[in-house]
Amino acid sequence: MDDLHIPNKMGRILLLALEEILGEDDLQTVLARAGLRDLRDYPPDNLERAFPIPWVPRLTVALEDLYGVREGRNLAFRAGHACFHLGAQDLSLFLDVLRVALRLLPQNFRLQTGLQILAEVFNRFTPQSVRVEEAEGVYRWVVENCGFCLGRVATAPCCHLMGGLLQATLAWFVGKSVSVTETTCIANGAPHCTLQVEPGV
Repeated sequence: MDDLHIPNKMGRILLLALEEILGEDDLQTVLARAGLRDLRDYPPDNLERAFPIPWVPRLTVALEDLYGVREGRNLAFRAGHACFHLGAQDLSLFLDVLRVALRLLPQNFRLQTGLQILAEVFNRFTPQSVRVEEAEGVYRWVVENCGFCLGRVATAPCCHLMGGLLQATLAWFVGKSVSVTETTCIANGAPHCTLQVEPGV
């Protein structure tokens, strides 16, 4: 990736989400384990691309090291949910209007709209390239040069932070739970990361 940074705002939301899930003291332990003690001072709330994206997988690896792989990935998934809710606070008025507009539209349209909007956010503000595919009512969120597992080698898909963010976003758009499962991951040898999305669970 040519530009290995995301906006400060995204990095700040991630750290606030981890603090919400872990508590301040345990977050400091995770930062130390990740070699990111300087992040005790959170980045500013702006869109300057100054937060190195390799820090994201360093944080998720630290979660797995400290809490075990299973619980660490569960915590990353929960942090992804928290990222959506924290990010939505800045857009509350817009989202309230959008919710009214979407309410009477078919579920699949709402799901596809959520996927496309989030993909546009990733494509515009991060060095990742996201596309949405659909076949027989099943949607696939496909990420090239994924920053969530950048540099990682794993025996199973490990982009749980992204999965939590995607699930929380789509649940908001659809109005009920959505199944999100990572089926391929660059970290375990795939050419891209793929998350399969199915409504109605």
